[in-house]
Amino acid sequence: MAITTELLIVYFSDRGVPATGLTPVLNGWNAPEGIKELISAPMEEMGNGFYTYSWTSYDDAQDYVFIADGGDSLSNSDRYVVFGNGNATLKYQNMIMRPGDEDTYDRTTDCLQAIRESQLSSNNWEATPS
Repeated sequence: MAITTELLIVYFSDRGVPATGLTPVLNGWNAPEGIKELISAPMEEMGNGFYTYSWTSYDDAQDYVFIADGGDSLSNSDRYVVFGNGNATLKYQNMIMRPGDEDTYDRTTDCLQAIRESQLSSNNWEATPS
């Protein structure tokens, strides 16, 4: 286990155009324990639709899943970016992304539901991020 600083980068678009001027927040969970480690952490704009968060207590031995929320000025299909590191990315990515369903569900809730269903014998998962 090594605690390091990790720069997390996400890209937001609005109907295919880079989304600028947003105030996104990042939520992150330790997988598979389900412990929420990042709660509405504010992200900084880099430009051209890219936003960053510098996480100073990142444990490179852990798997994490993240949901970046670009805000309610974006449609649900553009608003949420779901990603993970290490094995978490491979394990959850296919359950989260459903091509063609972009406007019919909230990706935040869907992500957490997919994680909950796939897993995890823990009582720490929240139904929605705070």
